[in-house]
Amino acid sequence: MAKGVKQDLSSFIKQAKETKTNTPIQKVVPANPVQTEPKIKSVNFPFNLEQNRIEFLRDFVLFKRKSSPEFFTFSNTDAVREGIGYLRDKYQDLEQRPASVKYSTRVGTNGLLNGVVKKQTTFSISVSDREFIYNLVFAKDGNPAEYNKADLFDELLKELSERHPEVEKAF
Repeated sequence: MAKGVKQDLSSFIKQAKETKTNTPIQKVVPANPVQTEPKIKSVNFPFNLEQNRIEFLRDFVLFKRKSSPEFFTFSNTDAVREGIGYLRDKYQDLEQRPASVKYSTRVGTNGLLNGVVKKQTTFSISVSDREFIYNLVFAKDGNPAEYNKADLFDELLKELSERHPEVEKAF
């Protein structure tokens, strides 16, 4: 009896090998590549600022967030980038600094100066924005003590407040 079962199985296997199955052929079609913008390299750029400048920047961010739903994720860094854009418009004919001058900015005073408390904060800006800042400081810096990053930031905030007078200027 066991031999008959083996024959039944072998005939079943033989029949299975002879049976043709039509398996549909699947074609692999490459998906359209997603068009992404090239990632802009960003760098952290520090500033030593008076508290009232930081508060104005925060007020400006709140104003932008309340102005439209598209600005829901607007941040301090976005505000600084917008201000740099305004400065680019203002100084369109700015010349490139000499290659021998790598970084033409000084950090400025830390801590307490003339009774005014300063805080260090950092913004993430693009490399081209950083280079623009260095070029602007170099162009305006005739005397080593004349123009620094704090002065540039004041000018940036001035541009923001002129373009958006609805935000109260606290300095």
